[in-house]
This record gives sequence, C-alpha cells and structure tokens, in this order.
Amino acid sequence: MDEPYFTRPGEGERTPNGHRVLAELPHLEVLELSFGPDFEGVDPHTHSDHTDSFYVLEGEVEFFQDGEWHRAGPGTFLSVLPDVVNKKHG
Repeated sequence: MDEPYFTRPGEGERTPNGHRVLAELPHLEVLELSFGPDFEGVDPHTHSDHTDSFYVLEGEVEFFQDGEWHRAGPGTFLSVLPDVVNKKHG
C-alpha cells in the first residue's frame, strides 16, 4: 500500500470477541482490545514476523518480560521485539 491509511472513529472490523481491527497491512496490524477483570491472559508466546506493541488507555495490565512481571497503567507503552517471549494478563 503506497497511500496513507485512515480508520476513523467507529470504523474497523469487529471480531467475534468484541475487539476492533483498525489496520491489517503486510507490515503492521493494529487492534483495539478491551479486557475485563476476569481476563486470564495469554500463554507465553513469541511473534517471528512483527513487534508486539501495546498502549494502555485505562485500567491496568501485567506483562511478563525478561523473567519478571511489570504492572502497566494508563499511558504506558510496551513494545516486544520479534522472537522475545512475552505474556500478558489483565
């Protein structure tokens, strides 16, 4: 894609679990995710094809990286490079 990509407020594909796909490009995927307090998290995993990045808008989430848990609140940005194991839970 050689042109700017816009997703306006309210646009984007809704997934069955209520998340919203804001962009799905060959080099970038952007999702809006929302997790409730009962979210158990995901198993430790890696991505070989992209950097996994997160920006916390509200609430708190914990990320496991470099062998320890890190609590992240609003305004926190986290980026996990390809092939680095990470895990998160709300």
